[in-house]
Amino acid sequence: MMYDLFMKLKFLLIEDNARVQEILKKNCEESFAAEVVSFTLASEALSTFTAQNDFNLVICRNRIGEENTASILINHIFDLKLAALMVVIGDFENPFKKYATVSERLRIEEVNRTILKQMGLKKEDFKFLKLPDYVGYSIQYFYNMQNAPCDIFIKLSKKEGDEYVKRLHVDENFNREDLEKYTKLGVSEFFVLKEDCDKFLNAMLLQSVKQIKEVKGEEKVAVLENTFVISQNIMTSVGITPQAKILADQTITAIVDQVSQSDQLGKLLKKILDNNLSFSYRRSYLNSLLIATILPKLDWVSGEQLQNILLKMTMVSYFHDIYLEEETFLRVMNQEDFKKLEKRLVGVEKELILNHAHRAASLLQNYPKLPTGVDMIVKQHHGVTNGVGFPEVYSSSLTPLSILFIVVEEYAHQILISDENLDLDKINDHMLKKFSLPSYRKIAEVLASLSKKPKKSP
Repeated sequence: MMYDLFMKLKFLLIEDNARVQEILKKNCEESFAAEVVSFTLASEALSTFTAQNDFNLVICRNRIGEENTASILINHIFDLKLAALMVVIGDFENPFKKYATVSERLRIEEVNRTILKQMGLKKEDFKFLKLPDYVGYSIQYFYNMQNAPCDIFIKLSKKEGDEYVKRLHVDENFNREDLEKYTKLGVSEFFVLKEDCDKFLNAMLLQSVKQIKEVKGEEKVAVLENTFVISQNIMTSVGITPQAKILADQTITAIVDQVSQSDQLGKLLKKILDNNLSFSYRRSYLNSLLIATILPKLDWVSGEQLQNILLKMTMVSYFHDIYLEEETFLRVMNQEDFKKLEKRLVGVEKELILNHAHRAASLLQNYPKLPTGVDMIVKQHHGVTNGVGFPEVYSSSLTPLSILFIVVEEYAHQILISDENLDLDKINDHMLKKFSLPSYRKIAEVLASLSKKPKKSP
C-alpha cells in the first residue's frame, strides 16, 4: 500500500513498559512525523480503534501479561475490515498476513526499517512526510544567532488546544541573555511555521558559522558546544544533511585550531572543566586537547602529518558517542560499568549502549570525504573490533590510533568524573594499573608525564 505523504500518519502503540513506550513514541514522532496514540493493553485501545478512527500502523507486543495482545488486535483489524498494518514485537504467527515482526531486543533501526517496508515507504520519503503547522526547535539552536530570519513563536498548552504566540518578529535582533529569560520560565523550544523551516535552518547555519569565525579565545569553547550539539541532533534525527555537515566541519576545524595553540592550553582546560557545558562536549573537547598535547611527544609523525592525525582524531571524538544523549550512558566506559547499570535499563537502552559505536561508524560511512580510518577508530573506540559491547581485556591487535583514543579518553573521563577533587597522581596510578600492554602503557606514561613537575637544577 502506498500512502499520501501529505496526510499525517497515525500510529497506534501498545506497550506496558512506560520507558519503552516513551522511546518508541518519540522515535515514531521524530522519524515519521506520525501522530502516536498509546495504550498499555490492547483491550484498552479497541473502543478507540474503529472504522471511524483508523490507524495507518499498529505497533504492539506479541503478549502483555496474560493478554494475547497481537492476536486481539489483528482479529479486530480483520473483523472490522480496517486498513491498518502491524509491527509485532516478539515471535508471532497468524494466517492474516498484514503484519511483520521485530526482535524483542528492540533495536530502533530494525523497528524503523520494518515500518518502512510494511508501509511501502523509502527512507528518502521522510522529507516529504507532512510537518505540523508549527515546527519546534530547541532554544539551543538559537544561541549562536543574533537575528530572526522569520517569525518565531512559543507554544502555550491549553485545554482547548495548543496556542502559538509570536515572540520574535522577522529581522528582530536578540541575544543569548534574551533567550535565557525564556529558559528560566520553562520554555525549552521555539517554533517556526513549517514553510519557514528551510529559511530558519539556513540562517541558523550562516549565523553560527559567523560566530565560530568571529569569537576568539576560550569564549569560543561555549560557541562550539552549541554547534556540536545542533549538528549531532540533526544527524541522528534526519541524517547527514548539507547544513549539519557544514556545521560539523566548521566546529571540528575550529577545535583543531584552538587545541593546536600551545599558549592556550591552560585557559582552554580551565574552560572545559566548567560544569555549565555538557558532559559529552567537554569529554570530546578534552580528548582533542590531550591528543594535541601528547602527539608530538609520541614521535609518531611531525608537521603536516601530525595535523592530519589531529584532525582525524578530533573527528573521532566528535562522532564516537553521537547516539548517546544521556550522561548516565556516556559514563559507561567498560563491561564493569555496563553491568552496574544493566538492571536499571530497558531493552532499547541496553541495545543503544552496546551498539552505539557500531551505529556511529555506520553513520560515518555516509559522511562525504571522510578521512580514511575515522569510521574504523569510532567502531573500535571501546576496544572491540566490531563496535558491539565491551572487551573483557584489551587487545594489542587494534590500530595504533584506536589504542591512542582508548587511553586518552579514559584519562579525560577520569579528569571529568573527579569533579572538584582532581588528583592527577591518583589518575596516573589508575591509568598505569589499567593499561599494562606496552602499546597502551606507553601512551599512559606520556599522559602521566604531563603532570610531573620539572626537576630543579642543583
